[in-house]
Amino acid sequence: MILVWVEVLCFLSTGILFGLYNLGIQLEADSDLPFTVSFLAGMVTLGALAWVGLRTRPLTAEERADVERDVPTILESLWMIPFQNSENPPPRPPRT
Repeated sequence: MILVWVEVLCFLSTGILFGLYNLGIQLEADSDLPFTVSFLAGMVTLGALAWVGLRTRPLTAEERADVERDVPTILESLWMIPFQNSENPPPRPPRT
């Protein structure tokens, strides 16, 4: 969560700096430096978040059992998305 917070803070500060620049308010003599630093910091945090969040690891027996139990529900919910607002939903597939 800290990485998400830092990422949002960096990209938000980049947007604020761009807005101030468009209003004619320059913070320093070199106006490109704050934009570059905040944007690159946001990109580095985004990369770190992807590295930490997408890291693979073996599942424990308990996690594997949870996934196997939840898969039919997840697939059924994906299958039912087009029919959620329909008055005549299709019949439910039989569970095995």
